[in-house]
Amino acid sequence: MVEKLEAHVSALQFQCPRCAQLHCDDYEVLDVRVPSEWRCSGCERLFTILLTECDYCAAEAVEVAMAISELARVKTLHCPGCGRRSAQHEEAQADIDFG
Repeated sequence: MVEKLEAHVSALQFQCPRCAQLHCDDYEVLDVRVPSEWRCSGCERLFTILLTECDYCAAEAVEVAMAISELARVKTLHCPGCGRRSAQHEEAQADIDFG
């Protein structure tokens, strides 16, 4: 699931893919193009988050998945800001360590 980040929200927000509990990265611990595991406070299960940034317009988007293997489709993402398939998105597959 790819979510567009709202401009007025200062912290990154995303939902658990299992129970839809809303989470915030208040302390900005997520790095761009680095898959991270996050424990849901609602269902207490782990899920994976991938933050991307468009090379053209710098819009950020977050993809959440139940497992890191589901993030393999990241090279097909389109930017939520400008709608283009970013060069960074295409290169992200090579830059990400899927374990």
